[in-house]
Amino acid sequence: MAAVCFRILSTGIEFLLVRTRQGRWTFPKGGVEPGLTHAQSAALEAHEEAGVHGRIEEIAFVRYKLRKSAENGTQDCLSGYLCEVLHLGPAQEANRNPTWFSPQKTKRRLAQGRTEENAAELSRVVDRALARIQRSPARSMLANDPLVKVRFEASEINIRRPYESLAHPQSSNRSRHGAASANDDRGRGKILQLRPAQITR
Repeated sequence: MAAVCFRILSTGIEFLLVRTRQGRWTFPKGGVEPGLTHAQSAALEAHEEAGVHGRIEEIAFVRYKLRKSAENGTQDCLSGYLCEVLHLGPAQEANRNPTWFSPQKTKRRLAQGRTEENAAELSRVVDRALARIQRSPARSMLANDPLVKVRFEASEINIRRPYESLAHPQSSNRSRHGAASANDDRGRGKILQLRPAQITR
């Protein structure tokens, strides 16, 4: 899963990329964590790799394939989850260098060190994300936002790591009643609300 992280400025939309261990630019991504949904796992990766706090859609907006090598033809099949960044905290992983880029610069950075096929696939992801964001560019500021916000609390999840960052959504009357309208609204999924852990001593 990949968290396609974005923010909306007065100058336009920007995407957040991080460095891979090989030095290429990428969206924060990783595997599914036990006990978490795919969206929650993507949110966890965004938090660990880039220090992201924000809102992530529960339903993937795109699926894409990246060929690992031309020799054996194996591919990584990934799902992209749109994540609106509200603020950045310290990243948990070193040397990720989270950086904001305009859409065109995002495409160029993602193309660096990759095959034309993989670069074209990642460019498609950016275009799909832009189209989805632009359908509702100010949704985070709407008082009647149809996307349900679900709180995360780090202490509620049991992840075997030296730190905890996100948790499963709390069930509530608000989320249960709002789920149907959220899923029916122009195909958009429920939004997961992320926030820093509340550590009790």
